Amino acid sequence: MRLGFRRIDGRRVALGAVGLACALSGCGGSSASSTSTPVVTLPAFKLASPVLPKTDVLPAQFACNPKIGVPPLKWGALPSNTADLALVVFFVQRGQVEAQAALTGLKPTLRELKAGVIPHGAVIASNSKVICPTKGIAATYFVRLYALKAKAKLTSGADVNAVVNAISPLAVAVGSIEVHYKRA
Repeated sequence: MRLGFRRIDGRRVALGAVGLACALSGCGGSSASSTSTPVVTLPAFKLASPVLPKTDVLPAQFACNPKIGVPPLKWGALPSNTADLALVVFFVQRGQVEAQAALTGLKPTLRELKAGVIPHGAVIASNSKVICPTKGIAATYFVRLYALKAKAKLTSGADVNAVVNAISPLAVAVGSIEVHYKRA
């Protein structure tokens, strides 16, 4: 399935099954170079983590821990048409991008996620993984929070790629942080 192109964080990327992770991660560079689908700019909002105040290196206590999942997050004002929020974590290593975790059904009234706390009504994608690269390998993760214009229609037990496919046409804005971690 091919959904076309979008401009996310100033980068033109493919949407759909091909280039799926790059589409929402804004990782840049797509193998497809031309399309008749119009390019859209996705506005950004501020996303930050209090555990990453001066650096993008993830503290060890927030990695490889299934009880935590992602570091605590805070964000600013969302577009007025936000009906739902979805969080997606992308893993980037050696030029490959993989959607690794997803959390949907976050209420637009939320302004933060605490580490290890899943808000009431939110759903974790069935095959979500924690931030935990192979030992000795430095890895980059994009943590993206998407403001959606409607709730994504997902079946129970949807996997990460199904979540990304469902939210991509609904995204109206994105908040993003880049996180680096090297597992000792």
